[in-house]
Amino acid sequence: MFGLRRERSVDLLNILAAVVVVVLVFQTDTLLTPGFVLSVSATAAILILTPQWSALFDRCAFKKSTSARYFHDALSVNIAATVGTVVPIAYLFGIVSVVSPAANLVVVPLLSLGMILSLSTVFFAPLVPYIAGGIGFAAQTCLRCANDVANVSAGVNPVELGNYTLLMAFGMTLLGLWPLISKTWTQLMFRLLLCITYIAWTA
Repeated sequence: MFGLRRERSVDLLNILAAVVVVVLVFQTDTLLTPGFVLSVSATAAILILTPQWSALFDRCAFKKSTSARYFHDALSVNIAATVGTVVPIAYLFGIVSVVSPAANLVVVPLLSLGMILSLSTVFFAPLVPYIAGGIGFAAQTCLRCANDVANVSAGVNPVELGNYTLLMAFGMTLLGLWPLISKTWTQLMFRLLLCITYIAWTA
């Protein structure tokens, strides 16, 4: 915030590195906990890969629109977070989840919409109560749907491949990076299809 107020560019990766250094100094034991490792790896991957994926989708999109851009951004964040966490999860817990990335594509937008509708309910409640009731019902529906999807995906057992778990995790990481070299929509779809086929086959 200080950098933005001073009209200077802010490097989010430097901020993330500074957070890691602070934790290293004041809470050394936290540095190697699963929660901290996954948080840092996911955040770093999102900061680095999300712009690349968003640019790729914009470049390959048939028609540019606000709704398509929103979907592209959500998909980009999801892929980046998956790439950043799949190897640490495989190393720490010995499992690879092939369902959670697809579930996140549904859960995250629903939670975002539910949160926006919930805030809208608070705003409209004193002014137009009957409208607030409808908005509140919509928000509750979004949150319930997100919870149902999350529970269903949680009920699917993750893949346990023993000594091959890390190998599959590295494979998924490389597959999350490989489509970035696509220059046309056809190349992108072909590479994504191969990625999905590989994951389904190993699962």
